[in-house]
Amino acid sequence: MSTQTTTAAQDGVTTQGPTLIIGPAPYVHAPLTRQAILAVFITAVVPVLGVATYFFGWRALGVAVAAVAGAYGAEVVAHWARQRSLFGSPGPALVTGLVLALALPPAVPLWIPFIGAFFGVLVAQELFGGYGYQIFHPAMVGWVFLVISFPSFMEGWLEPFELVTAATPLSQIRAGAGPDLWTLFAGTTAGALGETSVPAILLGGLLLLVTRVADWRPVVGMLGTVALMGWAFTGNPLAELMAGAALFGAFFVATDPVTTPLTRWGRFLFGVGVGLVMMVIRLWASRPEGVAFAILFMNSLVPLVNLLTRPRPKKGATAGA
Repeated sequence: MSTQTTTAAQDGVTTQGPTLIIGPAPYVHAPLTRQAILAVFITAVVPVLGVATYFFGWRALGVAVAAVAGAYGAEVVAHWARQRSLFGSPGPALVTGLVLALALPPAVPLWIPFIGAFFGVLVAQELFGGYGYQIFHPAMVGWVFLVISFPSFMEGWLEPFELVTAATPLSQIRAGAGPDLWTLFAGTTAGALGETSVPAILLGGLLLLVTRVADWRPVVGMLGTVALMGWAFTGNPLAELMAGAALFGAFFVATDPVTTPLTRWGRFLFGVGVGLVMMVIRLWASRPEGVAFAILFMNSLVPLVNLLTRPRPKKGATAGA
């Protein structure tokens, strides 16, 4: 975003004033460039990926590399089709690939994250004009595509260290026999690569909030709604927060500055909506988790949320005053 001086004629008088030039998203209230924002986000993901590698072995890094390669491959194909430089900044592909990889089960074949990231970036990002113009979160689009197209490969849940097949905490909770809160906090449970370790997620999320790369409003809106509905319908709000992808989704997906509302109240309402839809899916749908579906549903409502929460001039205020 920048300004430049222009001239305009009003009532026969030539005046000069700044013209606001708005570029593509992300828009954040912090003195950071787009490259710096992406670098901070990638740094925040490092603790989560590191713990995933510790829990599930080097295969976790293989899943991440495959997903990043798929995302970057989609960008290269799109740049080739537009006759642009084939090798642009790898930042967006790194972000999308890492988010998708951390949302996948540890046992997926490596072609799964590659295809999911390729599809998500090509369809949800590049077809809309490239990074900064997308409406839907590319990693979540890729995840939903994989769930619909290859459901049998998206259920490979492994117990950390032992690497044997096990049920996820959400499935256990729905069956009435979930793990204790300390086990959920430590993350020594079956689940997606990035959703198990609460300390790692909180560490990365805190970095995003402190650097103002992420806004706290969608985080509070989403987690507050999850806790409230968990208390009302299951009596165990802490388990609902720590089990599944609620924390990872709140800090690393719902705060995406490109696919979330522009206004402050809008971002808070976005988080509330994500938490509401996610809990409805958890409590009454056939799937035990619904973060990706909730994110994409609220992505589709962003223009409406922006419209409803746009700032309005104070009574009596005039343009140029």
